[in-house]
Amino acid sequence: MKLSIGKRGHDENTLELKSLFRLIGKNEDALTYSLGYLISRNTSFLVEFLKICGVFPRTRGVRYNKKVEEGEIHLQELRDKSKGGRKDITIEKSDFLRVVIEAKVDGSIPSSQQLAKYTLTKDSKGVIDLKFLQKEWGAFKNRHLVTLTRAEVSANEYSGLKKELLHSGMDIHIHSIQWGDVLNLVDRWTNQKNATNGQAHLWHELLKEFRLFLKEDYDMKYFAHEVIFVQVLKNLIYPICNEDPVGYYFDGGRKDFTYPPCLFFVPCYGQKYKASKTAELIRRIDNYEKSSGPEILKKPSTHPMRKAFEKHTAKFSKDVRNEHIHVFTLGAKIPIPKVKQKFSGPNRGYKNIVDFLSE
Repeated sequence: MKLSIGKRGHDENTLELKSLFRLIGKNEDALTYSLGYLISRNTSFLVEFLKICGVFPRTRGVRYNKKVEEGEIHLQELRDKSKGGRKDITIEKSDFLRVVIEAKVDGSIPSSQQLAKYTLTKDSKGVIDLKFLQKEWGAFKNRHLVTLTRAEVSANEYSGLKKELLHSGMDIHIHSIQWGDVLNLVDRWTNQKNATNGQAHLWHELLKEFRLFLKEDYDMKYFAHEVIFVQVLKNLIYPICNEDPVGYYFDGGRKDFTYPPCLFFVPCYGQKYKASKTAELIRRIDNYEKSSGPEILKKPSTHPMRKAFEKHTAKFSKDVRNEHIHVFTLGAKIPIPKVKQKFSGPNRGYKNIVDFLSE
């Protein structure tokens, strides 16, 4: 039976509830509450979650369940109203382990200043409050701070904070994972053989509900299968993307923008003002970087990126001096099933391609 919430007769205010977790809302808190509840229900699942976070190494023969059994998970923990900040999820086990998780469900990532609130609280003069640091973290042998985001976090994002922590004498490890990693973990567990006893069956159903919540209400995707569709000029840019074993795509002009972390790129073409476009090949993304026209043109004249960029600037001459060029280096070519796959908008044709890549 269909369950909806909202005013009847007002379609814009009526929402079909597809997951029980949706009953608590649809925002950052609702999703972190749901994740916190999920990891509290199954110790083995919690251990696997901590492994993808980087807290526990994947060592053959080593079992961590007893290390976290009878631990505590806190949601929205606030120990001190004046300092320390409110933590989305905190996982603790006696004096063995403390993990603080800071989550974002939009495209943003936590700033170093925000993470410093949980670790290196400073006074008005900028001096680290060592007593507070010791109070928060000193009792634990293993200390970890994890960012959980939709967007990918650069390996160097928190290098400054890591140095400060090192100098403070408090060994707190910082890790970054994505919601796509959580979705993949939930998928693996959901696809395991469904148990027949009551408690195991209930756990399996809970996983399925959380998976629905992630995918339907937050549009979470498997980043390993994300595809970027870009309309290009058939007689110029399309060959730059596809003709050579290594292809390139250059996007100039967007300063405060970063493409999402994707593995596949589909250059497509078609009439400018018509929705339907044609795609013939999927290219694996070997590298994505931000550069500039002058930097690319400093490369040797025989460098394949420079040669491709010179073809690109034959049409887009302003990019020669452009300080903001997004560069995709394209590798393996994957023919799309049903050659010249048609799609319109960002979604049609997308599912077919993702399903094909998943095989």
